[in-house]
Order: sequence, then C-alpha cells, then structure tokens
Amino acid sequence: MHARTPADWFAMGEAAQLYGRYRHAARLFHLAAKAGYQEAWKSLVEFLEILGRTDEATAVAQLSGQPHVMQELTEFRTFMEAAFAWAQRQQPAIVVHEPVPLELKMRPLEKAGRWHEAVECAMQAASQGDVDGLDEALRLLEKAGERKRAEDLAIGSIHLSYLLGVLVQLRVQAGDRAGAERVAREAADHGHPDALGELARLRESAGRPDEAAAIRRYGLAADGSPADPWWLTSPALPCVGEAGVNAASGNARDADGRSADRRQ
Repeated sequence: MHARTPADWFAMGEAAQLYGRYRHAARLFHLAAKAGYQEAWKSLVEFLEILGRTDEATAVAQLSGQPHVMQELTEFRTFMEAAFAWAQRQQPAIVVHEPVPLELKMRPLEKAGRWHEAVECAMQAASQGDVDGLDEALRLLEKAGERKRAEDLAIGSIHLSYLLGVLVQLRVQAGDRAGAERVAREAADHGHPDALGELARLRESAGRPDEAAAIRRYGLAADGSPADPWWLTSPALPCVGEAGVNAASGNARDADGRSADRRQ
C-alpha cells in the first residue's frame, strides 16, 4: 500500500498499531496530523497515553498548536481514570456450576475417546448460546492433539478475543510455554487485539518483567521480540517524508538496521 493522502497515512497508522508496530503507528499518525488530518492528533495523543507515555502525550498535544487536542487528551484521561476506578470496585461474581446439557452430552463422549464427536457437541452448544461451549471445544481439541484447529478457532474468533487467552493458559498449564508463546505471536501477526497483552503476560510470568514492560510500551519488532525504545518528540527523531512513510508500511528498515517487514 502506498500512501497518497493524509487519510492513507492515518489508515496505515491504524494498521501498524493493530499489528503491534508502535513506532511506525506513532510516526504515521504524526505525519497525517501535521498534514492536516485532524482526527490523527486525537488518535496520536490517546495512543501515547494508553502506552503509559503521558509526558510525551502532553508534549504532542501542546506542540499541535490546537487547544482542542489538549482538551480531548484531558477528557480521555478523566475517562480512563473513571473506568479504572469502576473496574477496581467490581467484585467477582459468584458462579455456581451445575450440570448442564453440554456436560451431560459431552462428558460421555470424551470419556469414550470420541474426540471429534465431543468437539462437535461443544461447538453446537456454543452456537446455541452456551457460554462454555467454545472454551470446552478448545480444551478438547488440545487434548486430542488437534492443535492447528485449536489455534484457528482461538485466533480466528476476533469477536470472542478472550479465547486466545484460554488457549494460551491451556498450553501453559500443560507445560508447553513455547507453544503458548508461538500461538500468541502468530495471533499478533494476524492483528489479534489481545495478542500483545498475552505475550506480555507470558514474559512476566516467566520472570522477564522488563521484556513484558517493553512489549506493552513499545510493541513488537518484526521478529517478534520487544521493539527497541522509540520517542516521537525526541530531537533525534528523523524527518519522515512520504517516501519514508511508504517504506514504513512494509519494506522499511528501522534505525537499528533490522527489517520492518511483517513476519510471513
């Protein structure tokens, strides 16, 4: 994709953000904003705020020269604080597990080793509104060794993004941390919204908090490792023109010389 307008740069920035290429996302948003695409200022400062880079978000809002950008950032911070406070006040619901039709139908099939039928039973229950159906389907697929099908279900169900976390935890509990990391990285390459969070949690639980923090703050490099630190408002930031933006969309090389291509 070649950028021709500020709207193109903005769209490319959103795609870069989705795939965890945070450096490129910030620069593309910045370029679109400076070229007059007003929505990009709001996206840029909120993006930096979500990454925990509050000082940089403030600096960008001030440098924009547009008072409404700082106002929108202030409102966004107020909203985030209120949402966090609300979440902290919530108490976990008490769930009473009682036998349900899914269990009554699926367990005998599972005990008999009739994995395919058990999976289909769980999938049918999910299609009829059973909230545990897909979780059970993932568990059964993993137990039956149908890992590829389990991955396709977890990664492909973007509208039920929590399933990726279910699969990651199933593999961690089975002692397959490498498999858990691999599926989270594959999900990141597919733009899954929970992938970077799962990767960060995996690094954290493995005793690598610095890597977890780097993933949350800077995103991923093309090889799946935590991206190097980057700063949008640093004096050392190179000038990015249209050619640089086009390169950033697929064939660019970062300042450290590594390819910015997506891993195929």
